[in-house]
Amino acid sequence: MSLHLIIKVPLLQTETGVIADSLAIAEYLAEQFPDAGLWPKAVAARAHDAPLSPMPADVQAEIERMLALWAECRAVATEAGPYLSGTLSLADAFFAPVAVRLRSYQVELPEVDAAYVETLYQWPAFKAWQQAGLEETAR
Repeated sequence: MSLHLIIKVPLLQTETGVIADSLAIAEYLAEQFPDAGLWPKAVAARAHDAPLSPMPADVQAEIERMLALWAECRAVATEAGPYLSGTLSLADAFFAPVAVRLRSYQVELPEVDAAYVETLYQWPAFKAWQQAGLEETAR
């Protein structure tokens, strides 16, 4: 039996190469078409990292569903450690962008979930990913 993995990601073919990240594609398009108004003009609006207040009920339900999933992962983990399965796994890589959103929107989390988000932020691969994103937007 062979396993064939198909991963679909957004791609934008440009004259200088392929861009394969949603935010990078958005930045590229905003730079190429500045009059299109793809980003808000106000700096504060573009850098919106304020808490969601009030928290929309559907968003709160999704957060609670995700936290329940995290709790289930920890409950069935067979190894000790701070990650969802105890030790680092693909699940943690999958949830890294979610951790960024939770932190940037200042979502109040139960202590165990806040500790998990902090664990992700301390993961060396996460730090490298975050740094690469900062350098990309600085260009």
